[in-house]
Amino acid sequence: MAERVIVKLTTMDGETVEVEKDIACKSILVKGIVDDSGTDDDIPLHSVKKAILDKIIEYCTHIHAHAPPEIEKPLRSNELSGVVS
Repeated sequence: MAERVIVKLTTMDGETVEVEKDIACKSILVKGIVDDSGTDDDIPLHSVKKAILDKIIEYCTHIHAHAPPEIEKPLRSNELSGVVS
């Protein structure tokens, strides 16, 4: 069984949140930082508040378990509600 790797994300308001690497790396921003710097140090997210990070982690956890739907391109509409559920 693979070892769970945890990353520490630090928000602009000084809060630190621990998240599994596989989930955190669903965020392209976090994945880029992890690819460049690894997971040993805290990852600073200077423009993200804790409440927003909680929502991001919730979404990343969801898409980790359930692949997001494919979006047809070109878009049929400028209204995203008409493109995704």
